[in-house]
Amino acid sequence: MAPLDFVTLARTLDASVVTIRTSSPVRRGASRFHPFGFADEDDPREVQVALGTGFVVDARGLIVTNNHVVSGGLDILVKLARGDEIAARVVGRDEELDIALLRVDAGKLPAAPLGDSDAVQVGEWILAIGNPFGLDHTVTAGIVSAVERTFKESDGRRTVYGSFIQTDASINPGNSGGPLVNSLGQVIGVAVAIDARGGGIGFAVPINMVKAVLPALEKNGRAPRGFLGVFLAPLDDETAKNLGLPDNRGVYVAGVVDGSPAAHAGVEKGDVILEFAGAPADAKSLPWRAALAGPGKQVAAKLWRSGKTVDVEVTLARQPR
Repeated sequence: MAPLDFVTLARTLDASVVTIRTSSPVRRGASRFHPFGFADEDDPREVQVALGTGFVVDARGLIVTNNHVVSGGLDILVKLARGDEIAARVVGRDEELDIALLRVDAGKLPAAPLGDSDAVQVGEWILAIGNPFGLDHTVTAGIVSAVERTFKESDGRRTVYGSFIQTDASINPGNSGGPLVNSLGQVIGVAVAIDARGGGIGFAVPINMVKAVLPALEKNGRAPRGFLGVFLAPLDDETAKNLGLPDNRGVYVAGVVDGSPAAHAGVEKGDVILEFAGAPADAKSLPWRAALAGPGKQVAAKLWRSGKTVDVEVTLARQPR
């Protein structure tokens, strides 16, 4: 598929993008990395009107947006690109990814093509389409500034899974849930947060992570997480050498939770996880892969211990909340 010019790209994708309007009780206190909404601060009833964005992922009327856009909403209205406004209902939600799946009854809708976020490279051009400050179907351009960004909310209670895509494309309150689109016209991320310290720093959930949970969200409303029960650390050259490893590939086990699936399987502090579920292990992707496998899943892992490899089978538990 040949790359599209940005004019054609914007016109093609815009038909799949929707504006979302919800009302909910006002939420106070934002972290430095905060999701963006659009609050009516003058409303004496303390009701927050949130303007967000979404995009059609299935012609049957399935729409992806951010969970914080619709969380606690008293009503949800979706304005389609063709102009009509339709009530929507939440089919499923994933709080950790901050993703929600909505459904509208509007006949066949144009669905946005979904790309491969694992192939995203720093420096490539992208477009962001959204509803900043109520200015619907706004298109901005920028580059991928970084990948594999992770952070915690300032209260320390919620860890966001995965590796965010960072971009300098202009995104603002109201862009929440909107698509980041590559030069092939494919969605590679979902806008989720901005760094409140300054402009030009926005974050998006990689679309591969979203695709991984969509079937469960549509079928069950939730995507249960698997729990392994290890504390992980990157493996540097010095540690690898001291452990007798031929290279520094793998993840160092800095600790094991008592009574966890890892503990029952015989994983020990000081082990190196070389492979998990048949694929090489690394510190950033392993927690997500374990979570995505789901509770009750039996997974094979290959460890390095005392100069030799050890094979174990781990039966994942449900992730504690």
